[in-house]
Amino acid sequence: MIRPRLVAWCVPALLLSVPTIVIASEPSDPESAIRRMVRANAQKDLPTLSRLMAHDADIIRTYLKIVSGAS
Repeated sequence: MIRPRLVAWCVPALLLSVPTIVIASEPSDPESAIRRMVRANAQKDLPTLSRLMAHDADIIRTYLKIVSGAS
């Protein structure tokens, strides 16, 4: 009878700890977020870069102008 009780306590504890680990891996301050964006850009990691950047049309147009060298 001890095993079902143990499983009943361990499974919820495990399920509750997984989101905490995922949240803890996100940048907690602006500097680390910018560092992750720069690293993702250097590695051409587009999914991470997309997740960390704002998706505003003006921001994207400005970024594309800067990258293409247009003024």
